[in-house]
Amino acid sequence: MTEQQFLQQLEQALDRLPAEERNDILQDIREYFANGRADGKSDSDIAAELGAPDAIAKELIDSFDFTQTTAPAEKSIFRKTNSMELIFRPTIRWCGFRLPMTAKCM
Repeated sequence: MTEQQFLQQLEQALDRLPAEERNDILQDIREYFANGRADGKSDSDIAAELGAPDAIAKELIDSFDFTQTTAPAEKSIFRKTNSMELIFRPTIRWCGFRLPMTAKCM
């Protein structure tokens, strides 16, 4: 799967989220792909590491607080630290299980 295909599927699956949150997530995924390519990985390898876009969207939607009226101060769902290590907000569930404050998802 190419980056563009992955992003299109993820964006469609995230349609229940507010546009700002959706855009932040998609930007984070773009950065993940760029970092992976910089490490010599193909788009299909990176997409396989991330998992199915529908599954990612389900986890993010399930963990999103739809009652909040303002965006949280920290908008990104994860940030790059080194190589492909990711730091997640504690409310995000990813890779099919709950992650602690800091977790690697490979």
